[in-house]
Amino acid sequence: MPTGSDPRLFFSQNLVDNYGSVSQFLLSVGDEWRDRLAGGCPQNWVPLAQRCGVTAGTPFRPQEINPVNEVTKAAYLMARFKGDVGDYKISGNIGLRYTKTDREATGYLAFPISTSLATDADCTLAFNNWLALPEPKQPFVASSFCSLTPQVRAAARAWSNGALTPSTAKASFDYWLPSLNVKIMAPHGLQYRLGVSKTMTPPDIGLTRNYYNLALNTNNDGITSGQPTGNVTVGNPFLKPTQSTNVDASVEWYFAPVGSLTFAAFWKELSDVATNTTARVPFTNNGATFDVLVTTPGNSDKKATVKGFEIGYQQFYDFLPKPLDGFGINANYSYIESNGVPQSTLSATDPDVAAGRVTTVDTSKLPLQGLSKHNVNFAAIYEKGPISARLAYNWRSDFLLTVRDVIVPYAPIMNEATGQLDGSFFYTVNPKVKVGVQAVNLLNETTRTTQVLNSNLLKTGRSWFMNDRRYTFVLRASF
Repeated sequence: MPTGSDPRLFFSQNLVDNYGSVSQFLLSVGDEWRDRLAGGCPQNWVPLAQRCGVTAGTPFRPQEINPVNEVTKAAYLMARFKGDVGDYKISGNIGLRYTKTDREATGYLAFPISTSLATDADCTLAFNNWLALPEPKQPFVASSFCSLTPQVRAAARAWSNGALTPSTAKASFDYWLPSLNVKIMAPHGLQYRLGVSKTMTPPDIGLTRNYYNLALNTNNDGITSGQPTGNVTVGNPFLKPTQSTNVDASVEWYFAPVGSLTFAAFWKELSDVATNTTARVPFTNNGATFDVLVTTPGNSDKKATVKGFEIGYQQFYDFLPKPLDGFGINANYSYIESNGVPQSTLSATDPDVAAGRVTTVDTSKLPLQGLSKHNVNFAAIYEKGPISARLAYNWRSDFLLTVRDVIVPYAPIMNEATGQLDGSFFYTVNPKVKVGVQAVNLLNETTRTTQVLNSNLLKTGRSWFMNDRRYTFVLRASF
């Protein structure tokens, strides 16, 4: 805590409104700890635009700008058909889509600017200072960098000279995507549907950036066999889209003007799903070579499946005596099973997210992100004259919220099973005016998340959210 007339650790003004002042303040604090420049580059905190190696007139270094240019061309052909076979009416379409994407990503192979590596004189001074301590004294412990041989220290300084090598990567992908949709209308209100298709989804553009921003880890955890190593995340301009083969089928029974019972089944097979790939790669610069553990997005050679079914029911009970003839029910249940592929823990926006470098569990054992195995929706409805009311309960079992948390231990986060009861009541005053009230989270549901600790999918609590009940009075008018 600052005392007396020394309040320098605190800046009392608004940081955004006074950016120039706070910059000068922080520079003065940093200058008290060490010289601002070493080897021509800042040692302390400086504003982005004052860093060594920035492009003139900008706050960015060249390797921090990663343009990605994509041009996608597509063409499709579709034919519709319909006809009668006895009492059955058949209709549908068949199509074929061709899509081609050309990608060009520019960037740099960038070696670090390490002005903070201790010189041999620094290492000698630390040892001499230890020698000067009175007896008894603790055993001398050199810093992790100073514990390296002089030859390795010299090589690390030579390797970390900030060298830049421009790079341009070009990739091209083309796909044929067929589809078939058939609808059969049968007697007695029965209807059958079948859909077969192939689709593709391009990767997040941030994962396709072309950059190698290298770094050396000279701490104890980065030294192996007397050699420092690097550990970085890089982009992959050759990352392919994820492909999916889809089959959907349904049986629908419309037994009343506003009444139906439906059953639908689906199956999807995913390939080229984006995941993490890691390799130890040697990089040579300025006569020195060091290994860097490189983690990059890649396309998994394993296939994932998503399959399940849905049952739906809706009906208004208009056969009941008045005023009960306005009651109705809309309900459905779905079962979704997904598995079979390691999922990416990489960030599409921040290449330096440590959580993306090491997967804490076997992500192929997790369900695909955002999919609950069990999903239930039930709504009681009343529509009669000027009154419109609804009471709906929606519930889903646990699902994967994110493959990796943003804090230690960077574990996958599950959203535990949760449900919510909502309601509304509206009264139509006249054709132009309607009033009512809406209520959200009537049961005051608490949302709970857990973190997955190991590949046996052991879980423990992560966070709890009380969302609160909310009531809204609504007046709708048209003029």
